[in-house]
Amino acid sequence: MSKVAGEAGGPLLAIGIISPPEFENRRLGVRESWMRYPNVGQSFDVRFVLRTGGAPTALARALERENATYRDILGVNVAWNETRLRGPVLTLAAWLRYADDAYPSARYIAKMDDDAYLQTMEFERMLNVLHQQDPTASSHMYLGVLTWYVYIFPTHRHTHVYIYIYICICVCVCIYIYIYIYIYIHIHIHIYVCVYMYICIYVYIYICIYTYIFIYRYTCTYMHMYMCVYIYI
Repeated sequence: MSKVAGEAGGPLLAIGIISPPEFENRRLGVRESWMRYPNVGQSFDVRFVLRTGGAPTALARALERENATYRDILGVNVAWNETRLRGPVLTLAAWLRYADDAYPSARYIAKMDDDAYLQTMEFERMLNVLHQQDPTASSHMYLGVLTWYVYIFPTHRHTHVYIYIYICICVCVCIYIYIYIYIYIHIHIHIYVCVYMYICIYVYIYICIYTYIFIYRYTCTYMHMYMCVYIYI
């Protein structure tokens, strides 16, 4: 993410590393690896962004000691035990709000995870080349790799979804057997038609299942399987 550069003297890039508060070993690994590049602390300003809202006393004190040693932690007012789905997003939003005020002269604002490695020297050269090619680019540029992925059924809480899938598979098999017996044997229609109908039914049920998964996972609401069937009728 980029912003218009203001007064001179600030960092070229401000990086917020999203890190769960209990992952101290990861932060130590980052400090001992790519944060040792010479431009870190010069043209690149790096902060670990931790959600610390309501943290237990022991954890809060451990973070205070860590920050007293390294001076690179930013605690934001997000619940320390926020869910894996919401926590990183809320932490990122808090970092962007903070960075916009704290780094008025930074040309770029960035976000990273604590399990990623950055070649800061090469990255700085790339940013300088982009700026030389178009000095106004930093006011309207979004740079990065966009990915989309899904976690399916990570815990026992989704047992009811397994049941839905099992029922759908059973129904699918029953329909196939019925089609085969009734159509192929009694009407003597070609077997390829039965296979085609089976595939259509299988794909239909597959779409319904994953519609349910998507809506449940990304809206955090419950939705019965018959609603998914209704969507595709």
